[in-house]
Amino acid sequence: MLAVAALVFTNASTSEELIDDAQVLQYAESALGANDLALKALTQAVLLAEDELLGVANADTVAAASLEAGRAVAELQTATDTRSPPPAAQARPPPTRS
Repeated sequence: MLAVAALVFTNASTSEELIDDAQVLQYAESALGANDLALKALTQAVLLAEDELLGVANADTVAAASLEAGRAVAELQTATDTRSPPPAAQARPPPTRS
């Protein structure tokens, strides 16, 4: 009976760690996705601004791209600043091997 209780406890703590790790992964993927979007939006805005200087893009297109880049940067800030990482993202001692 004691062995069964130990097995149930081991599985429960492993399941909790698995859930914590999944939350950390979801947080990281969200931040990386927002970073990728911001980088691409900023790149597009810069390239369109250069095209406007060359006379091949108009000011409205550059303004729209700049607005979108600003939104993407704001989303990146939200994804990395206002969300507190899940508790599992904080330092946890490494597992010991027996």
